[in-house]
Amino acid sequence: NAKYISYKTLTQPQEINLIKKMAEFPEILEKSAKQLSPHIIAEYSYQLASLFNQFYEHCSVIKEQDQYTLHTRLTLVKAYTVIIKRSLNLLGIDTVNEM
Repeated sequence: NAKYISYKTLTQPQEINLIKKMAEFPEILEKSAKQLSPHIIAEYSYQLASLFNQFYEHCSVIKEQDQYTLHTRLTLVKAYTVIIKRSLNLLGIDTVNEM
């Protein structure tokens, strides 16, 4: 629910690092296209996945009690999902929806 989203609740370094890396996505796409270098997207995807792993390890999502933090972190997870899928699709790598 959007009324529960508050980015002020994102104070953990792992959350902030993930947000900063996701913000680089348009820049990475432009650089990769200009240089005709898909390895730039591959490197970015690896770094993004590593930061997401750190976030998920240190920041409770499902068990979070505070509604604002819960919904904001769920939104962060959704944003990550969109970006990583787009990155991998650009590299020709199919993704799965569930494991």
